[in-house]
Amino acid sequence: MQQTFQASFDNEGLFGRIIDLFPYPIQIYDANGTSVWVNQALLNSHNLKDPSLIVGKYNVFNDPLVVKYGIIEDIKRVFKGDPIQLNNIKLPMDELIEFYGIEGIDFDALYQDITAFPILDNQRKVKYVVAMMIEKKIYRGKTEIVKAKEYIDLNWKEPFDINDVAQRVGLSKSHFTRLFKKHESCTPHDYYTKLKIEKIKEKLSDKSLSISQAFSVCGIDYNGHYAKVFKTKTKLTPSEFRNMNT
Repeated sequence: MQQTFQASFDNEGLFGRIIDLFPYPIQIYDANGTSVWVNQALLNSHNLKDPSLIVGKYNVFNDPLVVKYGIIEDIKRVFKGDPIQLNNIKLPMDELIEFYGIEGIDFDALYQDITAFPILDNQRKVKYVVAMMIEKKIYRGKTEIVKAKEYIDLNWKEPFDINDVAQRVGLSKSHFTRLFKKHESCTPHDYYTKLKIEKIKEKLSDKSLSISQAFSVCGIDYNGHYAKVFKTKTKLTPSEFRNMNT
């Protein structure tokens, strides 16, 4: 990817077409961190019509959220010439809506993986930094349910505690359970179990891991309760699932 952008750098027309036609949101910064280019995919993802709302105005080093999320050192590194990969970065929709006056956003939270790499000039100095964003998770719905799902998604390796989740979203256990089931058509524990099973499936597909290791990296004892839960939910034993999917 970096080589493709670097190779087209000297041809401004080609460089621009590659960026504009790229299917993922892209933002390009100058060597000082100021946005100089955004593609149509980024405008669409932010529901923006005018690139001038970002270009020339946004500077990544002046963004307090970069410090808040603990990625400032990574950002500095890419501007020194090293490519970086940032995973599961939450896009602050409330701040974006307020700052840009965005309308028509139909989701409450968005998480992205961000790949950033430098474009070098003829003296091998950083001329631009390209940041490409890939959407990973989009949360829609009532705020408390969104927060609960985010928390469960981030803490899926831990034992499930309905009281803890309800407390974190500021609701009683009974109210939270009813509200969650109303919006998600399943209980919070069912949501957690489904997520856990999907994570086990991912690890079982990695043949470098034994079945017991696949369970272990998910924080589960293979000889315990979840081996039975896995079979109940998938209609397959872990061994049968592995044989069918690897």
